[in-house]
Amino acid sequence: MNQQYELTVSLTVKGPLISSGGGDATRGLNRVFSLNAAEQPVLRGSHVKGKLKEAMRELSAVLPDKIYDLHILFGKEQEKEDSNPRHPKRASLQISDFTLAEEPAPPRISCNTRVSMDRKTGTSREQHLQMFENLFDSGSSIKWIGTISFFSSDDKAARELGNQLEIGLKWITALGGTKGTGYGRLEQVSTELTSYSSSPVVSLAIEGSGIPLCFEFIDDLLIGGQKKPKSNFVESEKIIPGSAVKGSLARFLNMVCGTNPATEPILQNNNAVAREFPFLAKYFSHLRFLHAFPALPDHTARPVVLPYSTVQIEASADESRFGDVALLDGPVLDKKNRAPRFLIDWKENNATVNLREWFGWGTPEIINKTRTAIEEKTRTAKEEMLYTFQYLTPYQVPGRDDPDEEKQRVRWFSRIMLPQMELAQRQRLLQELNRAIRLGWRHMGKRDARFRLVDNGNEASVLPFASRKSTLSKGGLAVVMLQTDTLMFDAKALAEKKSGVDLHTVYKEYWNKITEGSCELQRFFARQHMSGGYLAKKIYPLYSDCYYPYVLTEAGSVFVLKILNKAVGERKLSDFVENGLPLPPQIIALLPDGAPHWEYWKNCPYVPENGYGEIIINLDWHWENCLSSPAAGDAT
Repeated sequence: MNQQYELTVSLTVKGPLISSGGGDATRGLNRVFSLNAAEQPVLRGSHVKGKLKEAMRELSAVLPDKIYDLHILFGKEQEKEDSNPRHPKRASLQISDFTLAEEPAPPRISCNTRVSMDRKTGTSREQHLQMFENLFDSGSSIKWIGTISFFSSDDKAARELGNQLEIGLKWITALGGTKGTGYGRLEQVSTELTSYSSSPVVSLAIEGSGIPLCFEFIDDLLIGGQKKPKSNFVESEKIIPGSAVKGSLARFLNMVCGTNPATEPILQNNNAVAREFPFLAKYFSHLRFLHAFPALPDHTARPVVLPYSTVQIEASADESRFGDVALLDGPVLDKKNRAPRFLIDWKENNATVNLREWFGWGTPEIINKTRTAIEEKTRTAKEEMLYTFQYLTPYQVPGRDDPDEEKQRVRWFSRIMLPQMELAQRQRLLQELNRAIRLGWRHMGKRDARFRLVDNGNEASVLPFASRKSTLSKGGLAVVMLQTDTLMFDAKALAEKKSGVDLHTVYKEYWNKITEGSCELQRFFARQHMSGGYLAKKIYPLYSDCYYPYVLTEAGSVFVLKILNKAVGERKLSDFVENGLPLPPQIIALLPDGAPHWEYWKNCPYVPENGYGEIIINLDWHWENCLSSPAAGDAT
């Protein structure tokens, strides 16, 4: 089994030093110094990683037998026509941002100017004067501290790799921007290798039918994200999918057990993992990881998605109130004969912010970082490879009343739902999970953001999907709301129909099929979006003849069901609450025959085991804020 190590790196850099990472510039400045979420100056880990990779590539030509495989250490950009897209070459090194070693004095902010010269005239080129923020005086020595984490089979191999990394760091001549003019000269490098200890670490415990997880992030987080059309901007998702949580743990298990590549599935035939964690390897596919939702800093329960049956009502010219229309048989107007506005038409204001906070949602601050790929030979930026990424910081957006208040960390709530098994088997599975996380599970997301698991107290035992009523049907109705996006129909089959598509009929057939005719759809409030992209094209293609994205029904969609057979209906709904909504029969028919449902993820990513299809039934909200009720809107 591998051990996780941490190389603490100290870099002494001579000023002046320019380090910009895509933060918004201020008036009169083209580039400002990089700051982290705590507003501290930083040298970005991605920049140090790039310079270290460049240095070790140069050294590999001189000492080819001494340098490790750079593709293993730093990863490799996936080729467009990769024969095995399921196995991308991710870096085995995790490099943190570098912060100042000592609490800095109030910075002496100055501006440095640069201008391009016209080669023919010898004069400055128009519109080429740039001003850079410089926090450090010329000739001053600035000490930066960061860490490089990696796995190794033993202390000897770890020390050897640590020595190689130190040689590579010492080969770097300068850091930051404008290095060619003498800025950011690297004066000194020192390292210290320690085995990583994750203690104190929270112990996971079974509560109900699952294991609550509560994450606090240390680094900025980038989850999923799609490039905006015709732009170079990549926006992070605001919710961590269960597949990302599960994938993070799976990759960690592979790395700690020495499986190569680290993207191998956790199954019984994964010999390295099965040898150390036999029970976990056997049941890993059965485990259902719920999406991680960001909660307000002072909340100890998982947030609830806003129902799409919620509407906004204008109580006065400057005040909005909210109600719910799920229980109404038809459309209604307000006192001024105006139609209420659904969520898609809301304007962001204090009322909508308060409503989301009432449902428990935190709002992490965002920060932008700009990165570019570098040509190996010319060391210039690659064409069309400059991207700006939107990250989520670990901190809650400051309050509107006091924007200067101390920042509070956002906590992210998830849950591991256990399969049906005997108590002794559950305890054995729990023991192996606890043993695994104590070995240092602490990275997640596209840029390996560090996190820590925290104990959220007794209130964390509140089931995230708990019905707000004592029964799953009230007055013969069950109001089902999706907590996460759900795959409920085969979009390609619908698109190929010669006649028009009636979504009410589509959803009615779905509910009728999965409830065995015990429930009938009365009405619904739903939105859909296309998803899949690279996943649907190369990794999980359901259709061999063409590319076709999945169409998911969005979280917040509400379905009002009439219970025709109470015994069967409540049994089926209780199963869906526990295990998530199943894939539609049309999608299952496209999957390989004979595969158990807990292995559908091999061919379709949007399965309950990845957190999709989570529901919540009969929220009090629908009854207490029914639009016809005089008390409607009191929640806000």
